[in-house]
Amino acid sequence: MDFLSLKARPSVGRACLRSQLRRSRCQACQDVCPLGAINFSKGLADIDADTCVSCARCLFVCPTTAITDLTPPQRAYRDGVLIAPFSHIPPTPEELLLWHDEFSIRAVEMDADEHPGWLLSLAELNLRLARLGKPAWTLVSPPQNSVNSGRRRWLQISQAMACTAAVSPAVAPAGTNLAIGLDTSRCYLCGACVKICPQQAISLTENELMLDPLRCNGCKACENVCFPQAIAIQPSPSAFPVRHVVFRATCSSCRQPFASWREDASLCPICQRHGHGMREA
Repeated sequence: MDFLSLKARPSVGRACLRSQLRRSRCQACQDVCPLGAINFSKGLADIDADTCVSCARCLFVCPTTAITDLTPPQRAYRDGVLIAPFSHIPPTPEELLLWHDEFSIRAVEMDADEHPGWLLSLAELNLRLARLGKPAWTLVSPPQNSVNSGRRRWLQISQAMACTAAVSPAVAPAGTNLAIGLDTSRCYLCGACVKICPQQAISLTENELMLDPLRCNGCKACENVCFPQAIAIQPSPSAFPVRHVVFRATCSSCRQPFASWREDASLCPICQRHGHGMREA
């Protein structure tokens, strides 16, 4: 028996936005795959297990953690610094953000000329950290090979203190360069976008609707579920959280509470569109 054939193959589960929302066009996993192992068949994502090398980049960009049977890569670190060995395929900025938050990593010890892909990921990471108001990472030169015996002994002790670990892709990535645009003349505050957003980038309270692009990762689930097409995700290098004032009222027709943009609103959106007691029917 070929025991290798029994190994679980990576796949995309039902949590995928394309399975949940008919209009979803999320392709974050496909965009980040370096080998083109992810394609879409009849609108649903499919992973070619024979092409996939289990780099797990897709794990860290999926907004609903729908990728199954993939293990996050183990990486070595010491004293707040990621150290060798480095993977041939560089990590996503989303993964590095998790290292920043979970393990307080603030630097990478490597030769930039030998790992250009890592250098690009580090540069994008620092752009996102700047938007989030967090400290940037630095590049640390690796120790030279030609050192005296005392220095060599110190390096051996330092290497012995190194640890290996992996970060959990279940933690939502954030800090992308996006803005959440809302047309309040179209929006009737139904709350569908709030319920569907996997990153909780949209919240609705008694007196406020908040759009937080620092949490948004561009999955566009809110766009897909918005019936009046009042919301749109657009690239923006300088987007910040936006708060909209919301009022609570009771409909004079159906007597149901509802949210409104106007303090003097008397009819809920349903009764505004249907004048024959549609909510009560």
